[in-house]
Amino acid sequence: MSVHKPSLPFRVVKLYLDLVRILVPIVAVAYLVAVPYAIVFGARGDHPPSLIVPVQLDLPVELLQGPGFHLPADRPQLSDSAASLRFGTADPLAWLVYGGTIFVVLGLIWYAVRHLRALMRDVLDGRAFTRANALRLRRVGLLALGWQLAVPWAQYVWSRFVLARCDLASGTVKAPLDYDLEPIVFALAVLALAEIFGEAARLQEESDLTV
Repeated sequence: MSVHKPSLPFRVVKLYLDLVRILVPIVAVAYLVAVPYAIVFGARGDHPPSLIVPVQLDLPVELLQGPGFHLPADRPQLSDSAASLRFGTADPLAWLVYGGTIFVVLGLIWYAVRHLRALMRDVLDGRAFTRANALRLRRVGLLALGWQLAVPWAQYVWSRFVLARCDLASGTVKAPLDYDLEPIVFALAVLALAEIFGEAARLQEESDLTV
């Protein structure tokens, strides 16, 4: 069985996946500490920790009022602008929803990275076109497609949840619901590639049986 000699792009991607595999547990532990801290100790201070919410503003951002509300300094202060609204809160429900969302995202990232690393190991061992790798690619593709379809709705629900607790002076603040076509097409391309891997694996098995 031949062993594949990895190219530079292959090694870069593998290194990136290895780093993500190391960083995901670290980030999870950090949030596991930060969320209870925000709930327990945030209410005791004058400056509770900040949450960030994507919003669309139909008013000049100078009209925003309320304790802890401000926009990042690099955002254009114009009407009809998309921006991230940052505000301080010690609301336990807001932080539990935020923390739960983060842990779900980290779990999905860990799941995808695990499958991609296993696929790359098989490629290095000269076993790229197998049914197992076709299944791995299909799972990653379905995860990517589900991610692209679900994340805008999750952001929309999160924005509505938080904006319902906002104290704004006047005008309109809307929660955005936007879809990008390119990531969805990329996820569909991964699913198509999984079908190619599956067909190649079937042909390889037939070839092995005839030898």
